[in-house]
Amino acid sequence: MSREQLFDQPEFVPQFDDLTVLGSSRIALTGRTGVLGRIVAERCASAGLAMSAFEGDVTDSQAVDAWLRDAKPALVLHFAALVPVTEVERNPLRAYEVNALGSFHVASSTIRHAPRAWLFLASSSHVYAPTRCGSTTPISEDSALEPASFYGVSKLAGERLAVPVLTRCQVPFCVGRIFSFSHDTQLPPYLVPSLRARISDLPEGGTLRVATPAAVRDILDAETVVDIVLALAKRHHVGTVNIGSGRGLSVKAIAQRLAARVGKSITIEEEGAAVANALVADVTRLRSALGGGILAR
Repeated sequence: MSREQLFDQPEFVPQFDDLTVLGSSRIALTGRTGVLGRIVAERCASAGLAMSAFEGDVTDSQAVDAWLRDAKPALVLHFAALVPVTEVERNPLRAYEVNALGSFHVASSTIRHAPRAWLFLASSSHVYAPTRCGSTTPISEDSALEPASFYGVSKLAGERLAVPVLTRCQVPFCVGRIFSFSHDTQLPPYLVPSLRARISDLPEGGTLRVATPAAVRDILDAETVVDIVLALAKRHHVGTVNIGSGRGLSVKAIAQRLAARVGKSITIEEEGAAVANALVADVTRLRSALGGGILAR
């Protein structure tokens, strides 16, 4: 399938458009209205794959339990989360309930009703301590878990609630720590749509002022993230794995790429004195998971 992607697809990530290779696996999905969940649902529909999307609130343990009891899935993909920084900061209790307790409810219901299903828990690179700009050391799965935001705190809490009980009950699961991603349907305050909106408002030759243009992010197109998750699902990969490209792009470089796409020449200047940091994935484990060293069931 032809795609118009803003960010290069890593050479170790094949496109995963044909879901028929998953066979007759019934998929249970949370986060159907989010970017990643919507892409998964569309691909399932195109392939004619049986899918049950949870339409309720993942903080409602009884609703989650009833859903998975009826779905009888072979694959459970948990994407539901409260992500935007403004929403998380405005309502940290709600963020914790959704991101931490929601993950636990999905995990515990999977244990009860689909213990042989493979479960994917979508986590985040924000569970890590960012590195300083200029560092050549990428972030591995064994790097320090020191979230710099409450969003990261809530996602790490979700891991710590779900992983021990899944491990104890021997349910095959994968925690995917997803680094940055972008999609045309995203809206501000996410990075790429925020930059895109500001650039579109600039005149030709205008100046874009950015707080931390030197900040570095490992960013993929959302379609590529879904390619990775589905490839991990096909292989029933077990364990925690970073989902990224292994390459960093500065915010300035991302803005330049967006400006070039619309054919606009702009100047980018630093605004303020915020300290720039970097979040770039070590993808050694991901490369291995996609090419070998996997657990099949």
